[in-house]
Formats: sequence, structure tokens, C-alpha cells
Amino acid sequence: TTMIVLGRWKLDVTEADARTIADVRTLQRLARGYSEPAPRFVVELRDPDNAELRGLEGSEDFSVSTAFGGQFAAQLVEQPERRRVLLGMYAADGPSLRLIRSERFGLNGPCRFSDVTDSAYRAGVIAIGWRTSSMSGAQLVLGHAASSTVTLRTDDEIVVVG
Repeated sequence: TTMIVLGRWKLDVTEADARTIADVRTLQRLARGYSEPAPRFVVELRDPDNAELRGLEGSEDFSVSTAFGGQFAAQLVEQPERRRVLLGMYAADGPSLRLIRSERFGLNGPCRFSDVTDSAYRAGVIAIGWRTSSMSGAQLVLGHAASSTVTLRTDDEIVVVG
């Protein structure tokens, strides 16, 4: 399980990141004993210098700076029809950002990112990237060109909005 914690944008940067970090720590405490294995966290912080304060415990936990929002903005320029989805991401009842195993989309082996987005779209979600795992560690790729190629294994994940 992966939990996405988005930053707060109606507060000043320091307070926003402090509250986001507090939220993550609370979620970690709540997950202990209820979820096996422990969930991974993807955390959006508004100030990347606060990343060292985030208190994430697992080796697969990671934080994302405001560059995350920039990836969405770049996609909006290329595909304005995604505006509703992007704006909905910040609404309390809006779509969520998730990681879904590539095998659920029938993706395995080399494929273009356009194939990934097409498969995800047919499943009712929008693909914005992928997360591969290997012996050397995980790699998260967001906002890649449609013509780029990725080699996916069944345990790799597609980053989707939906």
C-alpha cells in the first residue's frame, strides 16, 4: 500500500510543511499493527529543505517537492483536458494519486509511455509516470514524453490519477 500526502497550500510554507510532516507521523503510528507490510509514503513538501525533517522511516518512503506540481502544470500545457483532474487533486473529495502494478494494465516488457497512458485511460485513470524497482533501488519517473520507452516488470507500478 502506498499513501500519498499532499502539501497544504493555504498556509505559509513553514506551517504547511510542519502540518504535513505531523500528518505523516500520525498516519505511520495508526498504520502500525493494522497494515502489513507497512505502507509507503509519498509526501509533497513545499520547501525541499524540510525533507530531512519529514521523519519517514522506511527505505522506500520518499518526499516530493513543489516540482511535483510543476510536472502536472507541464502536462496541462500539452493536454489542457486534464485541468479538471489536476484541480480535483486538491479538492477534499477529488481523485487520488495512486500506484498500480503494471500487470493490472497488461503491461510487461518494453513499451512506449503512450502505451502506458492508453492502457490506464481504458481503465478509467490517467497515467502520469511509473515506478520501477530493481536490485539497485526504486526509480520514480513522472511526466515523460509519450514516445519514451520503459521496460516494465510485473512488480513495477504505474503512477495514476483517478
